[in-house]
Amino acid sequence: MERYGLSACDPSRTFGKVCLLEANARLQGSRLGGIDMQLRRQFLETALCVSIASCGVHGASIAAEGSAPNPHLASINQSIHEGIVASEAGRFTDAMARFQKGIGVTQGRAEFLIGGLVAEGSGVPKDYAAAKVWFQRSADQGFVGGMESLADLYRHGWGVRKNLSEALRWRKAGADTGEPLAMLGLARSYELGWDGQTNLEEAIRWYRVAAERGNLDARAALNRLKAPDR
Repeated sequence: MERYGLSACDPSRTFGKVCLLEANARLQGSRLGGIDMQLRRQFLETALCVSIASCGVHGASIAAEGSAPNPHLASINQSIHEGIVASEAGRFTDAMARFQKGIGVTQGRAEFLIGGLVAEGSGVPKDYAAAKVWFQRSADQGFVGGMESLADLYRHGWGVRKNLSEALRWRKAGADTGEPLAMLGLARSYELGWDGQTNLEEAIRWYRVAAERGNLDARAALNRLKAPDR
């Protein structure tokens, strides 16, 4: 497997339980569908609040900041967590039903997870075009995972016409949210030349921004490129 190129992973599993929830240690640092498997898991663990130990199923708030309290929020968050557990266990129909409870009220997280099941064909017919609709709905609500997934689809032409400029645009949108993981992904896209040519100047700039926000992989990239992180 290339460190920064496409891996041998079956594209149909890119958004599923293997590529989202497994193999951090085994494939750490490898590339898959345009975003690191490590990044995918971190998006789930940090943005979806699926780790009970770190943010608590009942205590985590996934409502928009400043919005009125949702009396069903704890139940919805519990459902999302249980859906991810069900997906890992291969109970995809159960997972889908639980994710659907979060549509429209989880800032794009439920839509992202549903798109993952559809793109993988887990419990439903595999359909990248339909998955794109779910990822678009996720991204439109500001969820970085949806934006990254759209970038993947456009980069490889899965369910859409291949469009590297559009892929890079979604990568930029993710980075513009201020999420260090997305900044790291954008930096790697510039290093790889997603838009047709390598742009090390922009890559280093985004690696630095991500490193300043504490991302250790970005710091390692700066060392690799022999660019000081200031």
